[in-house]
Amino acid sequence: MKRKVMMLGALVLWGIWGCAKPPTQELEAAKAAIQAARNAEAQVYAPDELKDAENALSDAEAKVQAKKYNEARTLALKAKELADRAREAAAKNKEKTRTDAEATLNAAADALSEVQKALEAAEGTFSKVKKVLPGKEAKAFQGEVDSLKSLVEGIYGDLEAGRSAFNQGAYKDALDKARCVVDKAETLKEEILALKDRIVKARPLPWYERLKRKRLEELRKQKGA
Repeated sequence: MKRKVMMLGALVLWGIWGCAKPPTQELEAAKAAIQAARNAEAQVYAPDELKDAENALSDAEAKVQAKKYNEARTLALKAKELADRAREAAAKNKEKTRTDAEATLNAAADALSEVQKALEAAEGTFSKVKKVLPGKEAKAFQGEVDSLKSLVEGIYGDLEAGRSAFNQGAYKDALDKARCVVDKAETLKEEILALKDRIVKARPLPWYERLKRKRLEELRKQKGA
């Protein structure tokens, strides 16, 4: 009986002693898991999950400072679990972002091709019309055409930057750049088409067209009288 009491007392003391030690092993495992998540670019592709893991680790370290080792151990285990989830989520999200970036870069290239065609059409129209436009008006249109050409060249540069980011494995950056190119291309195409329409409308009518309109106007006045 005495021996059993002694053994029970030893177990209690061992439990108290064990609980009185900081959970060093669990903390180190959590730190290693968080670093593995960072190496998997969780800060880019799973930032919320990584932040949860980092917060849990920070809370665990605070409990250690307060000598609440049981709570610290629980939080350290939680931090490791969250970090593992962050690493897995990062890998999954990175692959999805890679696929999205590749598709969007292709869409951006197609959009730029349409912009280039619209620009060439506008330039062709202006080339035909500028000879019959007043000098000041022709100069103004030429300035607009040159400005749009410069913008198109700039967007081609943005597309190349997106492709470069993709080739370097920076898929989120590549996706952001590709989306920006698509948006810019759509806006620029509308501006080019609007310019072409204004150039066409600015063209002086041939003498026979002017005569025809004059006669139509006279007929309207006669009917109105």
